[in-house]
Amino acid sequence: MTLIQAEDRASASQQAANRIATALARDLATKPLASFIASGGTTPIECYRALAKAELDWSRVHVIPSDEREVPLDDDQRNSKMLRQSLRQCYAGSCVIHEIEDFNALPKPAAITLLGMGEDGHFASIFPDISELNRAVDLSTTDSLLAVQTTASALRRTTLTLSALCNSQQVLILAYGEKKLGLLTQPDDLPIQHVLAQTKTPVEIIWSP
Repeated sequence: MTLIQAEDRASASQQAANRIATALARDLATKPLASFIASGGTTPIECYRALAKAELDWSRVHVIPSDEREVPLDDDQRNSKMLRQSLRQCYAGSCVIHEIEDFNALPKPAAITLLGMGEDGHFASIFPDISELNRAVDLSTTDSLLAVQTTASALRRTTLTLSALCNSQQVLILAYGEKKLGLLTQPDDLPIQHVLAQTKTPVEIIWSP
């Protein structure tokens, strides 16, 4: 695990965008298609706007959210809608954005997976209180998708399992704030520990205050 401490959130977002663009460019140089597993929520929006300025053959890039709320496709709480609004601009207008249910059809391994983390140590929609937690973090499972319910949200969600998230050449975590830095350096028994402890896929963290 590598921890990079950025000066501020704008710098952290740009550094994350640069790493994603580099990973996609690497795959596009040797493969017909490249895929990217993208975190939802508000933390990565600035990163995606910076990423959209990368000069790639975006028509060959396939993007899918790491998790999704079970709401209509045009609902503002839908992560795929956020991706369309924040990433499909500038050079990235031609990228292919999938709904999470399409995960098994994407080219694999993904070039890179971007994750965020909540102050309860959750990632994607793998929360500490979900009933299927053991199954969600089991790297040996062949299940890619899991329906979950958490007390943190009234909405049911679908999440990629840790096994699916790590079906990638790299995992990048983007996180802000002192509390999250503490969790990342001492994750104890929180869900994020399973990402940091696994050795299947290299993990890099970009953090800023």
